[in-house]
Amino acid sequence: MLRFLFLLIVVFCSKGLVAQEKLGCDYPKADFGNHEYLKYKVSYNFGFIWIDAGNVDFKADRVTYKGKDVYHFLSTGISEKKWEWIYKVRDTFQVYSKVGSLEPIDFERTTLEGSVYNKDRYHFDFERNIVHANLNDFNRDFKTLSLPISECTFDILTATYVTRAMDFSKSWVGDTIPLKLIHDGRLFTMPIVFRGNETIQINDNESVKCIKFSAIIDKGTMFRSGEKITVWVTDDQFKVPVLIEAKIVVGSIKVYLTGR
Repeated sequence: MLRFLFLLIVVFCSKGLVAQEKLGCDYPKADFGNHEYLKYKVSYNFGFIWIDAGNVDFKADRVTYKGKDVYHFLSTGISEKKWEWIYKVRDTFQVYSKVGSLEPIDFERTTLEGSVYNKDRYHFDFERNIVHANLNDFNRDFKTLSLPISECTFDILTATYVTRAMDFSKSWVGDTIPLKLIHDGRLFTMPIVFRGNETIQINDNESVKCIKFSAIIDKGTMFRSGEKITVWVTDDQFKVPVLIEAKIVVGSIKVYLTGR
């Protein structure tokens, strides 16, 4: 559940990546404060029925790690207890990322989804342009990998904060922007399309000015080939995702902000 949500948020908060490609990875104005907290509800639709399937929290703290000034980003996801007889989720993602560049240092994922348990660790070495990964799928096998990376390569949790730190002022409707990610031991680039500005209603008809994005997702376990995902983020200095909508193989998913 968390992996899915991270990818959705990353897809749609990345309008400023044109500038990133030109100027490198440096976000001196990035400031998530201390103890920032965002809470989301994940809802699933099948036919005419909507059910609340789970909750996801994001936390950001500024700490010292290995002698460096860093952000500790932490996100947890949990399924609603009344649906756990169908599918149980207990997800935790955390990463230490440098203040300023937001380069990840150490990333860890611990997930229980249904009967599948995973524990993955990544160590990023940007001086040597390499990432070391330990991937432990307790249902199958254990892998160690070392992959070459370039600058501006992020884990999926850090990327959700990187996208919030970017300058959106130079993008045009229809711009397509690439974002370099590593996940499940695989490096890939995700394209994003900027769709302009829109005011939407959330939380009992509260009007929020937003920036809107979409992307076409390749076929996977949750998606048909060519399905579109759409997200709305606040059109302000914080760029907080407030609403995400996506069609999946069976039904659709909606993710919305419930607290901050």
